[in-house]
Amino acid sequence: MQTEASIREILNTIDVKGWSPELVTGLQVKDGQVLVAMEVDPALAKGLEPLRSAVEDHLASLDGVSKAQVIMTAEAKPGTKTPPQPAPAK
Repeated sequence: MQTEASIREILNTIDVKGWSPELVTGLQVKDGQVLVAMEVDPALAKGLEPLRSAVEDHLASLDGVSKAQVIMTAEAKPGTKTPPQPAPAK
């Protein structure tokens, strides 16, 4: 059975281009399910999908893990958000 501590150790050993355990902003391990949240630059988020998928696949292949999910959060910096669009005219 994997624990939060063992998953953190494993995250430190993953060798995938662009990966850094410093990206991890949240981790939950419960009943064989692993959920990892990683924060990324919003401008790079779409291009990092292969990285997210590779880390998820790596975690899912571990003994004692029935499901792994890696989610990316990409919070825009203040002042960079797209302004709201006006409602369509009726």
